[in-house]
Amino acid sequence: MGVASDTRPVAVLWRWARRILVVLLVSAAQIALVVAVAVVVGEPGAAIAVAFAASVALVLGWTWMRARRRRDIRRRYALAGAALAVATAMTLLVVLPSASVGVTAPPGALQVRDGTFLAMRTMQAHGTSAAAPIVAVHGGPGVPWTAGDQEVLSRLAAHRAVVVYDQIGTGASARLDDPAGYTFERAVHDLEAVVDATGAARVTLLGHSWGGQVAVGYAVRHPERVDRLVLLTPGAVPWDGVSLPPGSPQSRLSTGGQVALYARALQPRNLFTYTLTVIDPAVAHCFVPDAEADARYRELYLATAAGLVCDGHAVPDAPARLGHYANHGPGVEPGHHTGVTASSLERLAEHPVLILRPECDYLDAGIADEYARELPRTRVTDVADSGHSMLEEQPGVVIGAIRDFLAEGAPAATSVTR
Repeated sequence: MGVASDTRPVAVLWRWARRILVVLLVSAAQIALVVAVAVVVGEPGAAIAVAFAASVALVLGWTWMRARRRRDIRRRYALAGAALAVATAMTLLVVLPSASVGVTAPPGALQVRDGTFLAMRTMQAHGTSAAAPIVAVHGGPGVPWTAGDQEVLSRLAAHRAVVVYDQIGTGASARLDDPAGYTFERAVHDLEAVVDATGAARVTLLGHSWGGQVAVGYAVRHPERVDRLVLLTPGAVPWDGVSLPPGSPQSRLSTGGQVALYARALQPRNLFTYTLTVIDPAVAHCFVPDAEADARYRELYLATAAGLVCDGHAVPDAPARLGHYANHGPGVEPGHHTGVTASSLERLAEHPVLILRPECDYLDAGIADEYARELPRTRVTDVADSGHSMLEEQPGVVIGAIRDFLAEGAPAATSVTR
């Protein structure tokens, strides 16, 4: 005697909808198991094997519980096996580790104490100049200078050398094996190495966004090495022990832009990468090495880029290699050390500071005012019709303001004997 089957269209559609839902649920459960096991064992292959073994046991056990009193147990096992196979294939597309690709030191790279390197480029002054060189610190974290940014910065080399570099884990610089090494402290130490490499007794620090925070962190440690500070739309004052609040350029996107961004962010592999990075960056690094993680970060960056400029302005291209793990490291945990306190900022009381604040920034306009309260020789200049990408939006205004500021009696730099 055959088993009755409802062949009405609605019933058939409902049956297939349930089967698809089961496959999606099994795949989601497998991914969750991979994440949970990976955090414990830390090895992708073992995590995947344990998660799949557990999912097979659960699916077959559940099928047996549902079908043990029915005559169609073989059919149900066949359906369960098919669902498990499809779910497993979907899961593997999300969790399988990609290949790791190393980064080779570019010409002129600066070797640092731990054996890693920083990509560093010097734009020499046009002619002889004794003026303090400019060391430009990019933002992010994990977002190196764009080609357009560097072209604009090169205009400052008319009267003094300009040094740009990629922070560790970003651009053409080395990547760390352990993402836990991406800290504020590391960023400041690397800036120390770059300043020392200039051979100058004093430098002007130019920091953009996060780079402004790093520049201030360096300056309070070495006020004698800093001539003056130029902060382009700096992030919040990096108070010691206080988590650095993340910025939200997506807040300036249109509704359609936000929907497109979150649709991309919620793609399974992107969501898997982000979730693991938040839970355990070291484990995430095993599943999603730097080459893939950086490429995915660049895609998300491009999806938010319209929030970096004023409405109607051209959106600048993303840098070649952003740093996913460098972006997620610094300032995440409360209590991190920056060295920036009310007393340490007093060491900068006599240092001239220029802050350029764009009109259409996603950062709070009050941030510049807080710097001005803490650093008495600060000048805050508002830049109209400009967003966070102010170097490319208003290059003439920005470079003009910086040149005027630097021309105001800047003392000459002398060489350091080493």
